[in-house]
Amino acid sequence: MKNFLGFILTVSLLGITVFSVSRLLREPQKVASLPVSQKQTKTVRAQGYLRGASMVTIKNKYPGFVSKVYKYSHEAVKKGDVILEYNDFDVRRKIDAVKQELAVLRSELAGREQQAKLVKIDPLPSGYRNTDWKISKAKELVERTENEYLVYRKLYSGRSVSNLDMRSKKQAFLDAKAEYSSLIHDKEIISRGLAECNIDIALQSVSSVKAEIAAKEKELANLLEEQSYYKIRAVRDGIIITNSDTVDAWNDAGTSAAVVHSVKKTLVYSYFYEQDALYIREKTPARFISNQTGEVVPLEVFEVKRSRSGHAEGTMVFVKFHVRGDVSHLRHESTGAIEVDVEF
Repeated sequence: MKNFLGFILTVSLLGITVFSVSRLLREPQKVASLPVSQKQTKTVRAQGYLRGASMVTIKNKYPGFVSKVYKYSHEAVKKGDVILEYNDFDVRRKIDAVKQELAVLRSELAGREQQAKLVKIDPLPSGYRNTDWKISKAKELVERTENEYLVYRKLYSGRSVSNLDMRSKKQAFLDAKAEYSSLIHDKEIISRGLAECNIDIALQSVSSVKAEIAAKEKELANLLEEQSYYKIRAVRDGIIITNSDTVDAWNDAGTSAAVVHSVKKTLVYSYFYEQDALYIREKTPARFISNQTGEVVPLEVFEVKRSRSGHAEGTMVFVKFHVRGDVSHLRHESTGAIEVDVEF
């Protein structure tokens, strides 16, 4: 009897256990959901400065002292306006010397051109003019002196004239023959182009002076171009920041003499630590607190650059901002604090 009751109790407990397990398997399990973490906001800060959306840096080509200041920092300029002028005494001295040399050469050219005109009118030297007439006269002289010489030779053989008279007539005949031969030779030279040769020589003389003048004019042009570099001119319309607002300041070659900022649009440039820049998104609102006036100017993130730059205290990231307020009264390159509210 005891064994029977024990069996009944065991079966009952087994049935209850199976029923409970099967019920648990049929019903969905309820899992407690984890609480969703809320996003947090913080403000990241950096220093920045105002500048034109574009700017041009003008560097001096030659070293020198500032001798004149025409435009001062933060003034408006037009393209071509002279901003600064350096002392150009050395180049001015060279320019004056070349101008004097040019004046002498131009005077010489005028004389040679006049001489060339005269040569074209009468290209033969005075000794070669009227050659045919001279030859005719020389031939007559040869014939006359020859006859006189022959007569005197006969008279000399008869002891009618002296030896000195006979020798004088002979020398006159020889001189006449030599003059005639010389004139024949001159005519041959004329026929071979003496006149044209003299004209060419005169023209070449003019050309040589013109070549010297051209070389000096090129030298002068180079010096004038060099002198122009001693004046720093605005290459565009805008607002300038100069390297020197006072005279007598020394600038080495390649010094940034002035910077011209565009006035159509203003940006703010800044560098943020990399750990802060990771949360800055484009078009995020920001604030610029001017060191010049203390006012708060609204900004908007324009670009977060990919490039990184090393710094003693960490890696820096370059960030640009659009200005969303009126900053026409603030100076270009004036600084201020930048605040950006970011989510992380």
